[in-house]
Amino acid sequence: MLLSAILFGGSFMAGPTSITIVAQRQLSPASWTAAISLLTVGFAFGQTIGPILAGAISDVTGSIEAGFWVSPLLLAIAACVNLLQRPPVPAESPALAGKSS
Repeated sequence: MLLSAILFGGSFMAGPTSITIVAQRQLSPASWTAAISLLTVGFAFGQTIGPILAGAISDVTGSIEAGFWVSPLLLAIAACVNLLQRPPVPAESPALAGKSS
């Protein structure tokens, strides 16, 4: 039980933390609040729909194993989508535009 508490406690904020980091790396500071809110809602939706989808798949296939495979497959898809993200190229400062190195 202690190990479970440590694992859960150590990982439970990983989702919201990741969302915040992605928003800060990809967007301008003026967009952070709206983006983090929207991404958090999307994360919560996934947390809600995931178990429902896994249960429905288990019911349809008659195998609990099929439902258990939903989570790692969706996680793998999300990881692949994440690999497609690239940090934005910083815009050149107007003050530095005329200077050469």
